[in-house]
Amino acid sequence: MKTDSTKSADGLLLATKQRFQPAIRLLRMALFLAASAEGRSVKEIMQEFNLGKRTVQRMIVVLEDLFQIERLDEGRYRRYRIYAGLSAFVLAPTAQELADLKLAAQLFDERGENTRATSLRDLGRRNLAALREGQRTKLAPDIEALTVAQLPVATPGPQVAVDPEVLADCQLALMAQSLLRFAYRSTSGESTLRTVAPR
Repeated sequence: MKTDSTKSADGLLLATKQRFQPAIRLLRMALFLAASAEGRSVKEIMQEFNLGKRTVQRMIVVLEDLFQIERLDEGRYRRYRIYAGLSAFVLAPTAQELADLKLAAQLFDERGENTRATSLRDLGRRNLAALREGQRTKLAPDIEALTVAQLPVATPGPQVAVDPEVLADCQLALMAQSLLRFAYRSTSGESTLRTVAPR
């Protein structure tokens, strides 16, 4: 059972995550623009981030205050790109991204595609090598925990698709070493509230 302090810590964690979602989305849009040589149109940005036209236009205005954005006029359409690149701080990989590289390499190994597995491992090592020592030390335990927790387990029967938001909450609880509370529904339809400690 959760104590009041654990509940308040979980609530704070969730509130913090929700509060920074617009900033995270803005940084992802910056990466999207910087990764393109020919630039991105408003329509492409709308499709990539599932946003409305006005929202995308407002976010571009904000990005223009933060980065060197070039406008490329192409007939009726205008394209945007960040031509000067992004700082190392923005480009630093996350623990989740590095763990996904390790998992993908293992899956390629299992399929006998060793060349691809080696390529992904090299990419992960180059990303780690580019980080400062303090960043590497901080990321290492999270990468290991996420990799082990997400190793694919062969289970009989049909595979159930996991909601990305649910998976993100589980990963956040794992890295924060926080208790996770969820409603478990049995095959009979009975629902019970459970609290677990992710490991």
